[in-house]
Amino acid sequence: MKRFQYGLGLACLLALVNLSTASPRLNEVQVIGTHNSYHLEPGSVETTLIRKVSENQAKSLAYSHPPLSEQLDMGIRQFELDLYPDPDGGRYAKPAAFAAAKLAGIGKPEEHDPEGALLKPGIKVLHHPDFDFRTTVLTLKAAIKEIASWSEAHPNHHPIMVLLELKGGEDRWSNAGIHEMEAVILEAVDRKQLLTPDDVRGTSDDLRTALMTTGWPELEHCQGKIMLALDNEGSIRDEYSSADPQLKNRLIFPSAKNAEEPTAGWFKVNDAKKDFDKIQRLVKAGFLVRTRADISLKEGRNNDSSRRDQAFASGAQFVSTDFPEARKEIGPYRVRFSDDQFVRANPLLLEPAPTRDQE
Repeated sequence: MKRFQYGLGLACLLALVNLSTASPRLNEVQVIGTHNSYHLEPGSVETTLIRKVSENQAKSLAYSHPPLSEQLDMGIRQFELDLYPDPDGGRYAKPAAFAAAKLAGIGKPEEHDPEGALLKPGIKVLHHPDFDFRTTVLTLKAAIKEIASWSEAHPNHHPIMVLLELKGGEDRWSNAGIHEMEAVILEAVDRKQLLTPDDVRGTSDDLRTALMTTGWPELEHCQGKIMLALDNEGSIRDEYSSADPQLKNRLIFPSAKNAEEPTAGWFKVNDAKKDFDKIQRLVKAGFLVRTRADISLKEGRNNDSSRRDQAFASGAQFVSTDFPEARKEIGPYRVRFSDDQFVRANPLLLEPAPTRDQE
């Protein structure tokens, strides 16, 4: 007998959930995603430089993720990309670590851009421009194209959420700047592949009203879709949301400041221990929530599953981790649902069906 597996397809998910309706809605499912999904561990030279400033900082950056398409093959359905504007090209091509290493006499960092992609104009993907700059994908356009290509090849996949955190200075990310970013995104993905605020709002006055009346789409209507979400808070989020509270023709769902604003759809609540009750209230009210199972590798190094378990139980629909797989050099800690899956029915909103086997 083979244990019935689920996580990648709607039919399999339905088989393990007691449902009176034909299909669960987007908010009624819980998925595991990755934090800084593009990140590669700094090289030995950069790590030496970082240690001179902070040993803890160096330890917190000692993780790498596989390429985005490989993560999708694993079952990951939520990503996070840190973005830096580079309209003229070359702004991030020469990290300070190269000059600092030469001055310190500790050698030269390994090459990180052999094809010169950083010299060309375009929004870049990296964690820190000078000392933590290694990434599996150098540009936003390339990242979205990689996800979109995988999506096209797997048309029935569970929706993929991509968090976009805009860095490099708030003054560089005006609402007009985000419009330009959306244009770049549409160069990499067909709009039909995206789940947009227009799709969810429908004929309602705004996104929040739609969620309070109609709710999130059923999964059968958003399978194979990619959902973009603005991770920023503060002035970047506020300007984006206030420019058009209906979010007409926009590609990105902004993070919500409060549950009453017209653009409220999803919330970033990173601390599932401290804000457990808050997350549950938001989820029960019909919103999406992203939280974290581990922070700065601490849970992994201590094999501490308490934050992970709180995140799962909170009902947050997106649980982000640096440990989709255990790492031999750290320990057995990893973040998976039962049966080794990355997608499951949301335990706060749906009742799992009895476990069963399939021939």
